[in-house]
Amino acid sequence: QRASKMANESGFSNIGKSLHDTLLFIGTIIRGLIKAVAMVGAGFILFITLIIVFALFASLFGVMTNMPGLNIPVIVSSIFAGHNQFEWALFGVVLTVGIPLLSLAWLAARFMFGLKLPRVIGFITLFLWIIGLALVIFIGINTVTEFKEEQFIKSEVSFDSLNANTLVVQSITSETSSITDGIVNDDWTIDEKDHVIKSGNVKLDIEKSPDNKFHLLKYSYSYGSGKKDALNNASHINYSIGLENDSLLKLSRTFNLGPEANFRNQRILLLRQVPMGKSVKLDVSVKEQLYDIENVQNIYLNFLVFEYLFYFSIMSQLLNNFFSLQFLLK
Repeated sequence: QRASKMANESGFSNIGKSLHDTLLFIGTIIRGLIKAVAMVGAGFILFITLIIVFALFASLFGVMTNMPGLNIPVIVSSIFAGHNQFEWALFGVVLTVGIPLLSLAWLAARFMFGLKLPRVIGFITLFLWIIGLALVIFIGINTVTEFKEEQFIKSEVSFDSLNANTLVVQSITSETSSITDGIVNDDWTIDEKDHVIKSGNVKLDIEKSPDNKFHLLKYSYSYGSGKKDALNNASHINYSIGLENDSLLKLSRTFNLGPEANFRNQRILLLRQVPMGKSVKLDVSVKEQLYDIENVQNIYLNFLVFEYLFYFSIMSQLLNNFFSLQFLLK
Protein backbone atom coordinates (compact mmCIF):
# COMPACT_ATOMS: atom_id res chain seq x y z
CA GLN A 1 0.00 0.00 0.00
CA ARG A 2 2.85 2.25 0.92
CA ALA A 3 4.59 1.38 -2.34
CA SER A 4 1.41 2.15 -4.23
CA LYS A 5 1.16 5.52 -2.55
CA MET A 6 4.74 6.38 -3.41
CA ALA A 7 4.12 5.38 -7.02
CA ASN A 8 1.11 7.68 -7.22
CA GLU A 9 3.07 10.54 -5.72
CA SER A 10 5.86 9.91 -8.19
CA GLY A 11 3.36 9.93 -11.06
CA PHE A 12 1.86 13.23 -9.93
CA SER A 13 5.34 14.65 -9.55
CA ASN A 14 6.23 13.63 -13.10
CA ILE A 15 3.02 15.12 -14.45
CA GLY A 16 3.67 18.38 -12.57
CA LYS A 17 7.20 18.50 -13.85
CA SER A 18 6.07 17.84 -17.41
CA LEU A 19 3.42 20.56 -17.13
CA HIS A 20 6.01 22.98 -15.72
CA ASP A 21 8.41 22.19 -18.52
CA THR A 22 5.66 22.63 -21.09
CA LEU A 23 4.61 26.01 -19.69
CA LEU A 24 8.24 27.06 -19.48
CA PHE A 25 8.74 26.08 -23.13
CA ILE A 26 5.63 27.99 -24.20
CA GLY A 27 6.78 31.03 -22.20
CA THR A 28 10.19 30.84 -23.86
CA ILE A 29 8.55 30.75 -27.28
CA ILE A 30 6.29 33.70 -26.43
CA ARG A 31 9.24 35.71 -25.11
CA GLY A 32 11.16 34.86 -28.27
CA LEU A 33 8.26 35.98 -30.44
CA ILE A 34 7.87 39.21 -28.47
CA LYS A 35 11.60 39.87 -28.75
CA ALA A 36 11.53 39.12 -32.47
CA VAL A 37 8.58 41.48 -32.98
CA ALA A 38 10.34 44.13 -30.88
CA MET A 39 13.52 43.70 -32.94
CA VAL A 40 11.55 44.07 -36.17
CA GLY A 41 9.75 47.14 -34.79
CA ALA A 42 13.02 48.66 -33.61
CA GLY A 43 14.58 47.99 -37.00
CA PHE A 44 11.62 49.62 -38.74
CA ILE A 45 11.83 52.67 -36.46
CA LEU A 46 15.58 52.89 -37.02
CA PHE A 47 15.15 52.68 -40.79
CA ILE A 48 12.35 55.26 -41.02
CA THR A 49 13.95 57.77 -38.64
CA LEU A 50 17.29 57.59 -40.46
CA ILE A 51 15.57 58.22 -43.79
CA ILE A 52 13.70 61.25 -42.40
CA VAL A 53 16.83 62.64 -40.76
CA PHE A 54 18.82 62.13 -43.96
CA ALA A 55 16.10 63.93 -45.96
CA LEU A 56 16.13 66.85 -43.50
CA PHE A 57 19.89 67.32 -43.60
CA ALA A 58 19.95 66.78 -47.37
CA SER A 59 17.34 69.54 -47.78
CA LEU A 60 19.39 71.87 -45.59
CA PHE A 61 22.53 71.09 -47.58
CA GLY A 62 20.67 71.61 -50.86
CA VAL A 63 19.30 75.01 -49.78
CA MET A 64 22.66 76.23 -48.47
CA THR A 65 24.49 75.15 -51.63
CA ASN A 66 21.71 76.07 -54.10
CA MET A 67 21.62 72.49 -55.32
CA PRO A 68 20.13 72.20 -58.84
CA GLY A 69 16.81 70.40 -59.00
CA LEU A 70 15.83 71.19 -55.41
CA ASN A 71 12.22 72.41 -55.53
CA ILE A 72 11.26 74.59 -52.57
CA PRO A 73 7.68 75.99 -52.80
CA VAL A 74 7.75 79.70 -53.63
CA ILE A 75 5.35 80.61 -50.86
CA VAL A 76 7.69 78.95 -48.32
CA SER A 77 10.93 80.58 -49.40
CA SER A 78 9.50 84.05 -50.08
CA ILE A 79 7.72 84.32 -46.75
CA PHE A 80 11.02 85.11 -45.03
CA ALA A 81 12.80 88.45 -45.07
CA GLY A 82 15.69 87.01 -47.09
CA HIS A 83 17.39 83.83 -48.18
CA ASN A 84 19.71 83.88 -45.16
CA GLN A 85 16.76 83.99 -42.78
CA PHE A 86 15.19 81.10 -44.67
CA GLU A 87 18.40 79.09 -44.26
CA TRP A 88 18.56 79.79 -40.52
CA ALA A 89 14.89 78.86 -40.14
CA LEU A 90 15.44 75.59 -41.98
CA PHE A 91 18.54 74.93 -39.87
CA GLY A 92 16.43 75.42 -36.74
CA VAL A 93 13.73 73.07 -38.01
CA VAL A 94 16.32 70.42 -38.87
CA LEU A 95 17.78 70.58 -35.35
CA THR A 96 14.40 70.73 -33.61
CA VAL A 97 12.94 67.80 -35.52
CA GLY A 98 16.08 65.89 -36.47
CA ILE A 99 17.68 65.54 -33.02
CA PRO A 100 14.64 63.86 -31.38
CA LEU A 101 14.46 61.53 -34.37
CA LEU A 102 18.17 60.74 -34.02
CA SER A 103 17.60 60.02 -30.33
CA LEU A 104 14.77 57.67 -31.24
CA ALA A 105 17.02 55.96 -33.80
CA TRP A 106 19.74 55.63 -31.16
CA LEU A 107 17.33 53.96 -28.72
CA ALA A 108 16.30 51.52 -31.42
CA ALA A 109 19.96 50.77 -32.29
CA ARG A 110 20.86 50.29 -28.62
CA PHE A 111 17.98 47.86 -28.19
CA MET A 112 19.03 45.89 -31.26
CA PHE A 113 22.82 45.90 -30.92
CA GLY A 114 23.52 46.94 -27.33
CA LEU A 115 25.51 50.00 -28.38
CA LYS A 116 26.64 52.62 -25.89
CA LEU A 117 27.69 56.25 -26.19
CA PRO A 118 29.39 58.61 -23.75
CA ARG A 119 27.03 60.75 -21.67
CA VAL A 120 28.61 63.91 -23.07
CA ILE A 121 27.03 63.12 -26.44
CA GLY A 122 23.63 63.39 -24.83
CA PHE A 123 24.41 66.83 -23.40
CA ILE A 124 25.72 68.02 -26.79
CA THR A 125 22.57 66.87 -28.61
CA LEU A 126 20.37 68.50 -25.97
CA PHE A 127 22.29 71.77 -26.37
CA LEU A 128 21.89 71.64 -30.17
CA TRP A 129 18.18 70.91 -29.83
CA ILE A 130 17.72 73.96 -27.57
CA ILE A 131 19.56 76.10 -30.15
CA GLY A 132 17.31 74.80 -32.93
CA LEU A 133 14.16 75.42 -30.89
CA ALA A 134 15.32 78.96 -30.08
CA LEU A 135 15.93 79.66 -33.78
CA VAL A 136 12.48 78.37 -34.75
CA ILE A 137 10.77 80.46 -32.05
CA PHE A 138 12.75 83.63 -32.78
CA ILE A 139 12.38 83.50 -36.57
CA GLY A 140 8.76 82.33 -36.27
CA ILE A 141 7.80 85.33 -34.12
CA ASN A 142 9.71 87.66 -36.44
CA THR A 143 7.89 86.25 -39.48
CA VAL A 144 4.44 86.37 -37.88
CA THR A 145 4.91 90.08 -37.10
CA GLU A 146 5.36 90.65 -40.85
CA PHE A 147 1.64 89.83 -41.20
CA LYS A 148 0.50 92.07 -38.36
CA GLU A 149 -1.42 94.68 -40.35
CA GLU A 150 -3.12 94.79 -43.76
CA GLN A 151 -3.27 97.96 -45.84
CA PHE A 152 -4.27 98.76 -49.42
CA ILE A 153 -3.39 101.27 -52.11
CA LYS A 154 -6.36 102.62 -54.04
CA SER A 155 -6.01 103.85 -57.60
CA GLU A 156 -8.45 104.62 -60.39
CA VAL A 157 -7.92 103.62 -63.99
CA SER A 158 -9.01 106.46 -66.27
CA PHE A 159 -11.12 105.78 -69.36
CA ASP A 160 -11.48 109.27 -70.85
CA SER A 161 -11.89 107.87 -74.36
CA LEU A 162 -14.63 105.43 -73.39
CA ASN A 163 -17.96 106.57 -74.82
CA ALA A 164 -19.61 103.22 -75.57
CA ASN A 165 -22.83 102.18 -73.88
CA THR A 166 -21.59 98.61 -73.50
CA LEU A 167 -18.21 97.63 -72.11
CA VAL A 168 -16.78 94.15 -72.73
CA VAL A 169 -14.51 92.78 -69.99
CA GLN A 170 -12.06 90.00 -70.77
CA SER A 171 -9.48 88.19 -68.63
CA ILE A 172 -6.13 87.38 -70.21
CA THR A 173 -3.20 85.24 -69.11
CA SER A 174 0.36 86.30 -69.84
CA GLU A 175 2.05 84.15 -72.49
CA THR A 176 5.07 83.73 -70.21
CA SER A 177 3.05 82.83 -67.15
CA SER A 178 3.32 79.32 -65.81
CA ILE A 179 -0.13 79.73 -64.23
CA THR A 180 -2.74 77.81 -66.15
CA ASP A 181 -6.44 78.48 -66.64
CA GLY A 182 -7.18 75.94 -63.94
CA ILE A 183 -5.34 77.84 -61.22
CA VAL A 184 -6.82 78.13 -57.79
CA ASN A 185 -7.05 81.86 -57.30
CA ASP A 186 -4.67 82.13 -54.35
CA ASP A 187 -1.93 79.96 -55.90
CA TRP A 188 1.58 81.36 -56.12
CA THR A 189 4.21 80.32 -58.60
CA ILE A 190 7.43 81.35 -60.32
CA ASP A 191 7.27 82.60 -63.89
CA GLU A 192 9.61 80.26 -65.77
CA LYS A 193 10.83 82.95 -68.17
CA ASP A 194 10.91 86.15 -66.12
CA HIS A 195 11.73 84.48 -62.76
CA VAL A 196 9.25 86.61 -60.81
CA ILE A 197 6.66 85.62 -58.23
CA LYS A 198 3.14 85.54 -59.64
CA SER A 199 -0.30 85.07 -58.12
CA GLY A 200 -3.81 84.60 -59.45
CA ASN A 201 -5.48 86.20 -56.42
CA VAL A 202 -7.30 88.82 -58.49
CA LYS A 203 -11.02 89.42 -57.90
CA LEU A 204 -13.59 91.54 -59.72
CA ASP A 205 -16.55 93.25 -58.09
CA ILE A 206 -19.28 95.30 -59.78
CA GLU A 207 -21.40 98.08 -58.35
CA LYS A 208 -23.43 101.08 -59.39
CA SER A 209 -21.47 104.11 -60.62
CA PRO A 210 -21.87 107.36 -58.66
CA ASP A 211 -22.22 109.29 -61.95
CA ASN A 212 -22.88 108.66 -65.65
CA LYS A 213 -19.39 107.28 -66.40
CA PHE A 214 -17.63 103.93 -66.21
CA HIS A 215 -15.01 103.69 -63.46
CA LEU A 216 -12.49 101.03 -62.53
CA LEU A 217 -10.99 101.18 -59.05
CA LYS A 218 -8.00 99.03 -58.19
CA TYR A 219 -7.25 98.05 -54.60
CA SER A 220 -3.82 96.51 -54.01
CA TYR A 221 -3.76 94.74 -50.63
CA SER A 222 -0.79 93.51 -48.64
CA TYR A 223 0.23 92.71 -45.08
CA GLY A 224 3.22 94.14 -43.24
CA SER A 225 4.71 94.65 -39.81
CA GLY A 226 3.05 98.06 -39.70
CA LYS A 227 1.08 100.48 -41.85
CA LYS A 228 4.14 101.84 -43.63
CA ASP A 229 5.58 98.40 -44.30
CA ALA A 230 2.21 97.06 -45.55
CA LEU A 231 1.81 100.00 -47.95
CA ASN A 232 5.37 99.49 -49.19
CA ASN A 233 4.63 95.80 -49.85
CA ALA A 234 1.43 96.72 -51.69
CA SER A 235 3.37 99.16 -53.89
CA HIS A 236 5.44 96.26 -55.29
CA ILE A 237 2.38 94.66 -56.91
CA ASN A 238 2.53 94.90 -60.71
CA TYR A 239 -0.78 94.45 -62.51
CA SER A 240 -1.73 95.26 -66.10
CA ILE A 241 -5.03 96.66 -67.37
CA GLY A 242 -5.67 97.62 -70.98
CA LEU A 243 -8.45 99.17 -73.06
CA GLU A 244 -8.86 98.34 -76.75
CA ASN A 245 -11.22 99.81 -79.36
CA ASP A 246 -12.80 102.06 -76.70
CA SER A 247 -15.03 99.20 -75.54
CA LEU A 248 -12.87 96.14 -74.70
CA LEU A 249 -11.36 96.09 -71.22
CA LYS A 250 -8.61 93.49 -70.77
CA LEU A 251 -7.75 92.43 -67.23
CA SER A 252 -4.71 90.34 -66.48
CA ARG A 253 -5.44 87.00 -64.83
CA THR A 254 -2.38 87.36 -62.60
CA PHE A 255 -0.16 89.92 -60.96
CA ASN A 256 3.53 89.70 -60.15
CA LEU A 257 5.73 91.06 -57.40
CA GLY A 258 8.86 93.10 -57.81
CA PRO A 259 12.26 91.39 -57.46
CA GLU A 260 12.74 92.67 -53.90
CA ALA A 261 9.23 91.79 -52.71
CA ASN A 262 8.32 88.94 -50.37
CA PHE A 263 5.10 87.04 -49.95
CA ARG A 264 2.74 88.97 -47.67
CA ASN A 265 -0.54 87.50 -48.88
CA GLN A 266 -0.88 90.19 -51.53
CA ARG A 267 -4.10 90.37 -53.51
CA ILE A 268 -5.96 92.66 -55.87
CA LEU A 269 -9.60 93.69 -55.86
CA LEU A 270 -11.00 95.43 -58.95
CA LEU A 271 -14.18 97.46 -58.50
CA ARG A 272 -16.05 98.00 -61.76
CA GLN A 273 -18.54 100.87 -61.46
CA VAL A 274 -21.24 100.87 -64.13
CA PRO A 275 -23.53 103.88 -64.77
CA MET A 276 -27.29 103.46 -64.99
CA GLY A 277 -28.62 102.79 -68.46
CA LYS A 278 -25.35 101.20 -69.63
CA SER A 279 -24.23 97.58 -69.66
CA VAL A 280 -21.21 95.35 -69.22
CA LYS A 281 -20.44 92.10 -71.01
CA LEU A 282 -18.18 89.73 -69.16
CA ASP A 283 -16.32 87.10 -71.14
CA VAL A 284 -16.39 83.61 -69.63
CA SER A 285 -12.67 84.01 -68.85
CA VAL A 286 -13.52 86.33 -65.95
CA LYS A 287 -15.86 83.98 -64.11
CA GLU A 288 -13.08 82.79 -61.79
CA GLN A 289 -12.34 86.39 -60.88
CA LEU A 290 -15.88 87.35 -59.91
CA TYR A 291 -15.75 88.23 -56.24
CA ASP A 292 -19.13 89.68 -55.33
CA ILE A 293 -21.81 91.81 -56.88
CA GLU A 294 -22.29 94.68 -54.48
CA ASN A 295 -25.74 94.60 -52.91
CA VAL A 296 -26.14 97.81 -50.91
CA GLN A 297 -29.29 99.46 -49.58
CA ASN A 298 -31.51 96.46 -50.34
CA ILE A 299 -30.43 96.27 -54.01
CA TYR A 300 -32.19 93.46 -55.84
CA LEU A 301 -30.07 91.07 -57.91
CA ASN A 302 -31.65 89.00 -60.67
CA PHE A 303 -29.50 86.25 -62.24
CA LEU A 304 -30.21 84.53 -65.52
CA VAL A 305 -27.48 82.10 -66.63
CA PHE A 306 -27.00 80.62 -70.11
CA GLU A 307 -23.77 79.40 -71.84
CA TYR A 308 -20.40 81.11 -72.32
CA LEU A 309 -20.64 84.89 -72.17
CA PHE A 310 -21.88 86.88 -69.18
CA TYR A 311 -24.04 89.83 -69.99
CA PHE A 312 -24.90 92.44 -67.41
CA SER A 313 -27.93 94.60 -67.94
CA ILE A 314 -28.38 97.37 -65.41
CA MET A 315 -31.61 99.20 -64.74
CA SER A 316 -32.66 101.48 -61.94
CA GLN A 317 -35.57 103.23 -60.37
CA LEU A 318 -33.88 105.91 -58.32
CA LEU A 319 -36.87 106.68 -56.14
CA ASN A 320 -37.31 103.07 -55.09
CA ASN A 321 -33.57 102.40 -55.14
CA PHE A 322 -34.14 99.44 -57.47
CA PHE A 323 -31.09 97.88 -59.07
CA SER A 324 -30.98 94.59 -60.99
CA LEU A 325 -28.27 92.62 -62.74
CA GLN A 326 -28.99 89.99 -65.33
CA PHE A 327 -26.28 87.41 -66.11
CA LEU A 328 -26.68 85.94 -69.56
CA LEU A 329 -24.36 83.31 -71.05
CA LYS A 330 -24.14 83.16 -74.80
